[in-house]
Amino acid sequence: VWFVVSDGASPNRKFYNYHKRSENIIDGVVYSTINKFDPSRRIYFICDVPHLIKTTRNCVANSHAHQNTRELFLDGKEISWQHVIGLLEYDVGIDRDAPGFHQTKLTVEHVRLTPRARMNVALAAQALSKSVADAMEQHNPDVTVSTRKLFLKMDEFFDIMNVKSTVEGIHTNKENLKPFKKPNPLKPDGRLDWLESNFLKFLNDWQAEIKAIPDVDDKRKLRMCLSPQTLNGLRITVHSTIKLIPILLKEPGIEFVLTDRFNQDPIEEHFGKQRARLGGCDNPSLGQYGSSEGKLIAAKDQAILVMRGNTSGTNKPKQKPRINIHDMTPLPKRPKIEKKKKKDADDDGLFGNLEK
Repeated sequence: VWFVVSDGASPNRKFYNYHKRSENIIDGVVYSTINKFDPSRRIYFICDVPHLIKTTRNCVANSHAHQNTRELFLDGKEISWQHVIGLLEYDVGIDRDAPGFHQTKLTVEHVRLTPRARMNVALAAQALSKSVADAMEQHNPDVTVSTRKLFLKMDEFFDIMNVKSTVEGIHTNKENLKPFKKPNPLKPDGRLDWLESNFLKFLNDWQAEIKAIPDVDDKRKLRMCLSPQTLNGLRITVHSTIKLIPILLKEPGIEFVLTDRFNQDPIEEHFGKQRARLGGCDNPSLGQYGSSEGKLIAAKDQAILVMRGNTSGTNKPKQKPRINIHDMTPLPKRPKIEKKKKKDADDDGLFGNLEK
């Protein structure tokens, strides 16, 4: 066991704090612990990156919009969800006779967040993207400086932590989507250095800037930055990733590391099957859950992909399930071998039959 992945729920944060010792803490967060079965190794804690993207987007969405519980402030300017709303209205041409060129993937679903939309990782990642930041720079460059800065940082962070295959980086021409490989002196990989020296520094400087603002009470200062849970989750994930990837690459047989594996998609898929089987029952009892779990195991539906859900594999509707239990195609069989007739010793036939 090299790492443990979880979201930022309070029981999980409490579990991390159970291991609060000086050697397990960096930047005020518990990021790892000693493996009791092998004291020479450590077990690293990783907060699920898709959840961190969603919570970051939710903080921005509540800044001067929606629940209005945030007043995000960075480098002397505000970070506001109204900037995203204004970009969408400009892009679709709501105040013009002709629509725009649709520079981004933004839709009303991205901007007017419903409870279901808040759970969608794709909507959050597309909102906090480089394409949105670039469109803001063209539309309203002066007002959106801080909003664009946050979006660009989160976009690069998500790309680094979302490496899915060995070829995606080549096809998309993105260095951040290429797999982590063994160190090459001729071509150093600066992504881990960027996470530590750039991304973490950005978070720490932002928090220090808010704390240094005079004549503002502490309660309001908390509203001017990302939530403490999100900040700590980002720090835990970055520190664990920086330590873990070099260790994994030193293991025999490991040629590359895909950071997309550092998430809790398997458990998300499992509970997606549970929700699909339970239908409209969104608060099942222990007996209902046990019955549904038994049916999943008996039908071997644990091998089927969830076609609707909140994981990366469910965003491809054309992808076939790993195993289709409803497929009645017969299993392949060995071809029947016809028995060879013994040749009679005598070609006459008559004597041959008499001999038999």
